[in-house]
Order: sequence, then structure tokens, then C-alpha cells
Amino acid sequence: RDVGVHACTDITGFGLLGHATEVAIKSGVAIEIDHAAIPWLPGVARYAAEGRFPGGASRNREYYETLPEAGVSFADGVDADVQRLLFNPETSGGLLISVADERGDALLEAFSAAGHGIWEIGTVREGRGIVVR
Repeated sequence: RDVGVHACTDITGFGLLGHATEVAIKSGVAIEIDHAAIPWLPGVARYAAEGRFPGGASRNREYYETLPEAGVSFADGVDADVQRLLFNPETSGGLLISVADERGDALLEAFSAAGHGIWEIGTVREGRGIVVR
């Protein structure tokens, strides 16, 4: 069913923020992500608190935070572990999908009807870069 998807990418080796940055650059937009809306896997907070991050998480962060065309920034109060998790390169199999506001309900309904989970985690805006709030 056509729900008007503007962009879609799987979240793999570049982490959520790496892939969001690629979408933002190629689409000429800014993306604002609400970290509290992200459905974390069970146990991830414990592993993060123990510092169990692969080296790719740091490399992803170093690269994507400094891109001149669309760097990543964090609002005050976003926990350091959450920041690192958002750059984690481990494959989750999740998709990052962008649709126009007026088509959002149709996308939610299509996923629900197919028995798949879907979460609204952010907003596309005019501008450049990624902001995590």
C-alpha cells in the first residue's frame, strides 16, 4: 500500500544517527530526534552503563558529529550513554522511514495491519544537521 514514503534506510553499521545524517544530507533537510521515543532493546542501558561499546561507535561519532554539511548535536540533558548508543554500529534490522505529516497515520496503520512495530521518533525540518533532544 502506498503511504507516501519520502526516504527509508536500514539501521546498520553507521548507527541510527549515521543513517539519519545520510538521509538529511541527501534530502537537504534537518532531522530532530526525540531520544526518549526510541524503543531500546532490553538490557541496553546496563551494557551502556558498563561501557560495552564496540570501537565503531566512537568512530561513527567522530565522523558524523563533524560533517560540515550536516553535523550531529545534542540538546542539554541527553545522557552520555544515550549519545553513544545512538552511534552504535551494531545491526538492529530496524528501518528509519520519513513520510509527510499528513501521511503519518497511513504509515502507522499499514505497519499495525501487518503486525509490525513502528515508533515515531522524530521530525524532519528545514535546515541542516541532526539534533537529538
